[in-house]
Amino acid sequence: LGSRPTFYTAVGHDHDGLISRLNHCGVITENSVFRSSKYSTARYAALLDHRGDLVAAVSDMDCLQCIPVPPSAEDLVGVEYLVLDANAPADSLVRAAKNGVEAGAKVCFDPTSVPKASLLTKSSDFLSCLSYMFPNTDELYAMARALDDWVEPCGSETSLVEYASSCLLGNMREKACLVITRGHRGLLLATKSDDIISYHDLQAEKIDAITSSNGAGDTLCGSFIHAKLEGASDTQAAEFGQSAAKS
Repeated sequence: LGSRPTFYTAVGHDHDGLISRLNHCGVITENSVFRSSKYSTARYAALLDHRGDLVAAVSDMDCLQCIPVPPSAEDLVGVEYLVLDANAPADSLVRAAKNGVEAGAKVCFDPTSVPKASLLTKSSDFLSCLSYMFPNTDELYAMARALDDWVEPCGSETSLVEYASSCLLGNMREKACLVITRGHRGLLLATKSDDIISYHDLQAEKIDAITSSNGAGDTLCGSFIHAKLEGASDTQAAEFGQSAAKS
C-alpha cells in the first residue's frame, strides 16, 4: 500500500530471515526488533472450517513476553497511529498506550484473542487511551463483560452488540471507534462523538470459495490505518479495509 510502519517486537534465535522479509515489504525494523536467545520466534497455526471460521488453534507466543518496556513519549513524537495487539506483556501495553497518548498519537488495539482481550479490559488506564479497537464479536462480548459496571442485558444479538459497544466506548477516548468484525455478516462500525454513539453496518460481499481467512483481521486493521493516513473517514477506511481483507 505504500505505508512504512515501524515494527516493535521480539523474535527468537530461529527467525530465519523474517526480518529481511519484513524489510523487503517496506517494514522498518531498525532498533525496534529485539532478539531472544531463550525462546523460539512466535508461531501460530489455525484450523478453519469450510466457511473460514476458526475451529481450533495452537500457538507458541512465549517469545513475545520478551518485548521490552516501550519507548518514552518523546520517542513517539510524530507518530500518528500507534497499533498495539494483546500478545505483548500487559504492563508494556499500558505503558505504550500512555506514551502514545502523551505523544499525540491515536492508539489502536487489536484484541488478538478472547482471554487476552478481557484481561486488558480490566485496566481503565489502558481503555482510556484507546481511539480505535478491532474486535470480533466474541472479543467484544468478553471485553465488555470484564468491565466493572457490566450488566447482562436481555434482547436480540443486535441489541447485545450495541450495548457491549456502548459500554466499551464509554471508557475510551472522545470520538473513539470500534470496528467490529462479524464474519460473513460483514462489519459494524460503532463511533462515539459527544457521548452519542452511532452505528454503521457494512455488509460483506459474498465469496463463493474461501481459500483462507488467516490474516484477514490483520489486513483489515493495517488497511484501515493506511486509509486514515491518506485522509479517509472512519467509514471510508472501514470499507477500504474490508475490501483489502477480502482479496
